[in-house]
Amino acid sequence: MRLSWGLAMMFWVACAAPHPRPKGASPSTEGGFPQPWLQLTPPDSALQYTFSRAKVESLQVRIAYQPVARAEVLVWGYLPDGCTELHEVRQVRQGARIEVELLTRRPVGVLCTQAIRPFRYYVFLPDALSPGRYELVVNGYIARFEVR
Repeated sequence: MRLSWGLAMMFWVACAAPHPRPKGASPSTEGGFPQPWLQLTPPDSALQYTFSRAKVESLQVRIAYQPVARAEVLVWGYLPDGCTELHEVRQVRQGARIEVELLTRRPVGVLCTQAIRPFRYYVFLPDALSPGRYELVVNGYIARFEVR
């Protein structure tokens, strides 16, 4: 009985290990399961890659007003397999419309697990925002928000 209890505890500790997350971010769960944080990593120069846009399922905009209004966006989405990684984040602002593109990369010719991997990623919009209404588009997912 003691042996099985000890093995169960070891298994629980191993499975309960925290996921890496950005500095200052608090852990949370969606549907009772931890959501891993997606991070930019440099590509392996010895590999060739195909590039695509990350699949975005939802996002949340938060406005920080000190010292000026700036937005941070929490993006929820998924990667299609075990080899796909976040490659680059691009931002373009045209007046009240802000477009963000999350690009991924996948090594060519590499066998990967075919399990969908959910992610969360923070995007910080560097421009100061004046009061008004804005439209944010992240890989085709649209959210509207207001700065007061």
